[in-house]
Amino acid sequence: MNNRRAILPSLLLGIVLLGVGPSLTLSQATKSSPLNVLPAIGDFSSSNNGGSLTLAAGSNTTALISFNGGDGFWANIALSTSVMPNISKGPTVAFNPSVVGLQCYCSGDTYMTISTSPDTPARVYNITMTASGGGVTHHYVFLLMVVPFLLAVPPGRARILQNYTASFPVTVTSRGTFQGPVSFSTLVTPTGATSIVSPSIVQLAAGGSSFATVTFITTADTPADISYGIYVNASTGSVWQTISSSVLVDGFAMGISKSSVNLEPRGANASIVLSMQGIGMFYGMTMPLVLTTTQTRGYNATLSPPWIHLSSPPYGTTDLIVSAEEGAIGHYNVTVSSTYYNLTHSVTVSVLVIGDVNGDCKVDIKDLVITAIAFGKTTGTSGYSSVADLNADGKVDIRDISYVGMTFGSTC
Repeated sequence: MNNRRAILPSLLLGIVLLGVGPSLTLSQATKSSPLNVLPAIGDFSSSNNGGSLTLAAGSNTTALISFNGGDGFWANIALSTSVMPNISKGPTVAFNPSVVGLQCYCSGDTYMTISTSPDTPARVYNITMTASGGGVTHHYVFLLMVVPFLLAVPPGRARILQNYTASFPVTVTSRGTFQGPVSFSTLVTPTGATSIVSPSIVQLAAGGSSFATVTFITTADTPADISYGIYVNASTGSVWQTISSSVLVDGFAMGISKSSVNLEPRGANASIVLSMQGIGMFYGMTMPLVLTTTQTRGYNATLSPPWIHLSSPPYGTTDLIVSAEEGAIGHYNVTVSSTYYNLTHSVTVSVLVIGDVNGDCKVDIKDLVITAIAFGKTTGTSGYSSVADLNADGKVDIRDISYVGMTFGSTC
């Protein structure tokens, strides 16, 4: 009997070690441990960490605020606010909901609404939002400027041409019992256009409205295909409100393949490509061209064709052909322009009929001497003269001498 009592504990121990009987694993012990029922507390962050805003008295604004838990954060976040200065009829703040639950290690949202009454005093207020939960507290500060009027401009975006103006009204309306002067100013971004406001000061009666006109001004050089923001500022005392509108500018641009050409005498000619890029409303239009020159004797310029069709994309070309009759010398300019209403763009080509070396409008012994002195010289060598290199081929040679000879004695 005593031997049996000694063997039984050893047998039971062997069964447990062999896994035949019930056993307690480490993972089961961890899951059931009362010390690890909740994860470790971490921290949280907000999508809105403060900022500034402007409200007209008697209005409100609502913003979505998101909270995100990190590092295993799992708790409810309680929200509250304080407004300074704390005065009668000051701004009020409400949250919906006022408690945000982060029970899934992820995120939660609330809507914060800031409200004012028509009699809320005009000034700057500090609004502090306090978010607390899981042993963590964060404070977020907002600056609220309350103005005693409502500022408005027409909705939507205008479209105008280069070298045009567009006007729109701006309205300022008294809130509560406010009365007094309100000053206006404007700003346009990006640069390239301007704006003015008239009148620059209005007098508001209590509960009344006043009006001003903002004029947006472009020139022929105002970059097109750009949306310009027009910011209108209205102020009284130390508070102000800014509102914006926008204008999209349409137009067209012209270009040339060469801005200057050198023509050999005796009826030589040159062809230059003239291009046009349409922007906005100019899609599919046919733009007529007008050609003018500074010389009418001995020089010719033609367009083939005398118009440009702006296809898809709105782009087109034409050929400008310039020529000089035998015996013509000197410089002349050819200008090609196109006009749509009061918008005109143009390009100019400088044409030189070679032979007049010193540019005094006559070919004489002086031109021959200048060319002879530089004879045999090339670009980059001592004594080379670009004016004596009449055909601009990088060397002064017999051809340049011949150009002077062919036009010798000619005058403009």
